[in-house]
Amino acid sequence: MFDSLNIPSDFAVLCFLLVASLIVAIIIYIKTNSVGWGLISLSILSNVALFLNIGMSAFVIYNLLWLQYFILYVWPIINLSLIIYYFLKLRRTRNT
Repeated sequence: MFDSLNIPSDFAVLCFLLVASLIVAIIIYIKTNSVGWGLISLSILSNVALFLNIGMSAFVIYNLLWLQYFILYVWPIINLSLIIYYFLKLRRTRNT
């Protein structure tokens, strides 16, 4: 499908997974009417999509090794802090 565009197949899979995570996040936002849940789901699903493609050769070809480090070590901490922040905020609003 992407042969005429000279796009590597692993990059096409990555783009598909990122678009799918965006669509799922939009659906979650519409169903829950909460920006927090939409943002958390987008962040986690995007991290999973990038984590599954961490061995992609494009990271080495385009010298994006810093992005691999970010995906493996920094982004999960950001996701965890987003989840903790959202649940603490939810708990505070229930108590008042």
